[in-house]
Amino acid sequence: MQFIIKIQEELQLYEEDASLSLGWFEIIEKDFSILLFEKRHCMVFITLTSFIEAIEVLSGKAKGETRLVGEDNGKVFKLVKTGNDIELVGKRLSLKLNFSSFKSSILDALSNFLIHCETVNKGIVQESAYIDLQSSYKQLLEKA
Repeated sequence: MQFIIKIQEELQLYEEDASLSLGWFEIIEKDFSILLFEKRHCMVFITLTSFIEAIEVLSGKAKGETRLVGEDNGKVFKLVKTGNDIELVGKRLSLKLNFSSFKSSILDALSNFLIHCETVNKGIVQESAYIDLQSSYKQLLEKA
């Protein structure tokens, strides 16, 4: 499985307030691909922080449910964990994935994304949305 973070315009990462960049996510699993927030983009850094927090909450439970809201977008997905599976449920979407694989692919994508952001814009490390995302990432990584 692969989790890909897409920024609407790469140039946004080079500017001030880069951590407020808009974009979407792609989940690739074997022979299919799903796009989240692609039509009405979300604020990537803030939505990713919420995503990490939702995964952290579900990590400690055998069963559980939480919501993922696209910041500045309003689209809502439900995350439902049962055993080793997680289901992503939206208006016209129901996708069941292995929870460990899903969590691992998000951690890998976040690691690469954070490194890329720091490489193209050194000033981003002082932006609050970036700091929150990095902090949430480190917390989840420590518990992984």
